[in-house]
Amino acid sequence: EVPAGWERAAAAVDRDLPPGSRALVLPGQVFPVYRWGGTQDAILPALADRPVAVRGVVPYADLRAVDLLWSTDALVQQRRTLPGQLAPLIDLMGAGAVVAARDDDRDRSGAVAAGVAAEQLRVGAGLGPAETDAVAGRRFGAVRVFPWRGAGMVRVRPVWGPVVVDGSAATVAALAGLGALEGDRALLH
Repeated sequence: EVPAGWERAAAAVDRDLPPGSRALVLPGQVFPVYRWGGTQDAILPALADRPVAVRGVVPYADLRAVDLLWSTDALVQQRRTLPGQLAPLIDLMGAGAVVAARDDDRDRSGAVAAGVAAEQLRVGAGLGPAETDAVAGRRFGAVRVFPWRGAGMVRVRPVWGPVVVDGSAATVAALAGLGALEGDRALLH
């Protein structure tokens, strides 16, 4: 059975997610296998009515969007997150909440250890426990939902002075690490 924490987290996402935004699960799982069971697909998109972005084996979106999601997730999974680097990427993906869990079966899921992921989220986006200076999320058993201040999935940006990117989303992630995605500039990819 699906743990009550996931059901409550999905209800919180449905209730509290700002209009025009999505929940973003970090880190994702290549093979969604939890300590309580294997689901073949990530559990949150099946439980929530609101949009959810999560890395998986099968890409369900435009390949440029998938590239950005996978590149962002790789920063967390591979312990490569620089201070502040995740925040503009989370914004770019239109997230209104970041969801992190501690109940996957690491040996079969392909996900990084929960403690490592938590540290990467703290460093890269300022998300963490209430006793730090980070944004505290609501805990639902093994699942934590962090509110995010993102601008939503659809935004209007000025056409003058854009950031022009030639390359994959890894280039966008690198620019985020350098602070080059801050501000209100359009991103032309």
